Amino acid sequence: MANKALEALKKNLQAKLDQARKATEGATSLPEGVQGPLLPNSGNARGKKEGLAHAREGHAGRRGDILEAFNNKTGDYKGRADNAKPPLLIKVSIAGSGFEVWKTHKNADKTIDTELARIDVPKLDGIVSDWAPQSYANDKGDASFSGPLVAGGLVDQGKNSIDNLAKTVPPVILKAIPKDYKDGSNVVLIIKAHSRGAVAASIISKKLKSSMPKMKIELTQFDPVPGPSQRGKKVDIAVGDYTKPGKGKKGKAKDVKTSDAVDESTVIYSMGSGYAKLKKADLGFFTPQRVHGAKRIIVSGQNHGGGLLKGFMYNKEKFKGARVNSLPPGAYHDVGVISDGGEDDGVMQIEKMTKDDFMAKLAFTDSIKVADADRKRYDIVRKSLEEFFAKNG
Repeated sequence: MANKALEALKKNLQAKLDQARKATEGATSLPEGVQGPLLPNSGNARGKKEGLAHAREGHAGRRGDILEAFNNKTGDYKGRADNAKPPLLIKVSIAGSGFEVWKTHKNADKTIDTELARIDVPKLDGIVSDWAPQSYANDKGDASFSGPLVAGGLVDQGKNSIDNLAKTVPPVILKAIPKDYKDGSNVVLIIKAHSRGAVAASIISKKLKSSMPKMKIELTQFDPVPGPSQRGKKVDIAVGDYTKPGKGKKGKAKDVKTSDAVDESTVIYSMGSGYAKLKKADLGFFTPQRVHGAKRIIVSGQNHGGGLLKGFMYNKEKFKGARVNSLPPGAYHDVGVISDGGEDDGVMQIEKMTKDDFMAKLAFTDSIKVADADRKRYDIVRKSLEEFFAKNG
């Protein structure tokens, strides 16, 4: 079963390529049924199946946004040739500690979605079986990796530890790319991850960018937390160019270049871990990873993993999962929760803020939300924002 699932993953990616090529083959412009109308910028259309345009090819999230841009020749694909090779979209999720799959990939009874099949076969793309990470794939060609599972995810050990995921996931992804795209041109990797999985995802993204620079990588990190006694990139990483603020009144800011920067990035920081009562202030069990150079920072008053299940609402449009990378670059803070009893009940509303407004909002949130045990978390968020505004104004 597992061997067949891995082969299905590879064949499905090739099938997507063949299908997309067929739609554009021999045409001076895309057929009407493929191009379709532009979607209105409305939460009532984008993100809901009944409102999808043909250009989105049946996809509601970030994948649909990219396909819409390609088929309608907008955004990154503005001015593309009519016979341009369509983008190959690979979607990867890495769960947080103690979770076998992404939370939305579980049924109401907490069983794993039957569309997912185990793919950590005896020999997973050259990885010795004992250290092949626990992983799954579905018939859409999506891959899902478990977070650390030893002792229920309490410790960062085993085949799904941060280090082993960072070592073993890149070859799985690289070998799933069809030969037509082997140089990475027009390949888009959409990777979303939570907690320790998000820490691993940041390292994985940089490794893949270094080995295949032409591949476009989009990274979404939900509250990246490495856990105690970690070091190096697991606690401090640059995913893009950034600016170090100057110290003191006369200090000069310093621009820092990142050679293996990812193409799109969003980090979501929660202001409270939700576990403050279980630890002392100096242990830092839930101190987040310091992420430099993210194009978007979302700060939420929610607990660890805020926004992971329900997403965020911005300008009456929902951004959930990897689709937060469709938000305009900027720094966001939640301003309230929807409580109308409808399908968006419980979704946090966010707003883009200036530096002065953001710091005032952050200070207010700190005064009512952040426990002493989460003080290091608050300091990381504050420093990340100071750095973000030093670069972006």
